[in-house]
Amino acid sequence: MKIQSKTTKTVLIAALLSSIIAMFLHTTSIAQDPTQQDREVVVLLDCSKSMEDVDSQYLAFDFVKGLAAALPRNCKMGIVAYNNEICVSLPIGSSSTDIEKVLSDLQYRQYGNAGAGLAAAVACFQNNQADKQILLISDGEIMMDTKEGTEESNQLFEQSVAEAKKRNIAIDVLAMGERIQEGHTVYAAAGSTGGTLYEVEDSMKLCSYIEKYLSGEWETSVSHVGKLDGTKAELTVSLPDCIMEKAKILLIGSQQNENMTLSGKAGRMDLSKGRNYTVVDIANP
Repeated sequence: MKIQSKTTKTVLIAALLSSIIAMFLHTTSIAQDPTQQDREVVVLLDCSKSMEDVDSQYLAFDFVKGLAAALPRNCKMGIVAYNNEICVSLPIGSSSTDIEKVLSDLQYRQYGNAGAGLAAAVACFQNNQADKQILLISDGEIMMDTKEGTEESNQLFEQSVAEAKKRNIAIDVLAMGERIQEGHTVYAAAGSTGGTLYEVEDSMKLCSYIEKYLSGEWETSVSHVGKLDGTKAELTVSLPDCIMEKAKILLIGSQQNENMTLSGKAGRMDLSKGRNYTVVDIANP
């Protein structure tokens, strides 16, 4: 299979193979274990006006869309976004197309009712055996337009953290910009639930967290599968010679690939592109 584009700034080229491949292939470096635990993830996105100060290019949205497009087969995703109130809510199992569509209509506006947001995110999960995780992307601040409103939101946030801990829902906090030292903040949610606090001072680095979650936190096996011809900007990917139902090729980094073309033998090839990611979803390669 060949992928041609203008870009030579690819940071990562990876193949994420669906679980069925492991039935035919023993090379575990590129195959997903068919017995791997199901996972449910809800992305909780702070859409308050103050987020513009740390993410003026809306790269948090780009990260969420890229993560949704690259999800492994055992993982389902939903999304909740909040400012004064809940402005977007999609259930777990929503498609990457649906997630991309709702994000295209969102902007950073108003205040940050993190309490209402986290309560809605926790409510998305059912009582099943899947691993459960919330990814909270925020500048860290809990603030409403009145002191009373802020206190109420913070109280609801703390109650929701306790409920998440009770239900074994880990909360990772991706804290954008410099850490806030005063007022009510969301940072403690990570430590209280067995999650991780990531301090992301530069929003341009968010795209690297797609790889961090796929190959790190979620233990999806990832391999480098091709090389980029710097002269022709041509990438040739050789997939394993076996019966394969599905594969994904992920390119992470600045994407200057408006003229990208794909050629290869497959039942179907779908392309998803953002500012810092490209995902090629291949059926029956």
